[in-house]
Amino acid sequence: MYKCYHCGEKVEIQKLERVVCPRCGFRIFYKVRQPVVRKVKAI
Repeated sequence: MYKCYHCGEKVEIQKLERVVCPRCGFRIFYKVRQPVVRKVKAI
């Protein structure tokens, strides 16, 4: 799952597809991270 840098639309990208946001036409995306909370024990 990727997110458009300009409008925030979530898009699934296949390798053979044209990499363009269907909503705004922007071509820059970033990968959406999973909402994982990590706890680190203090020393």
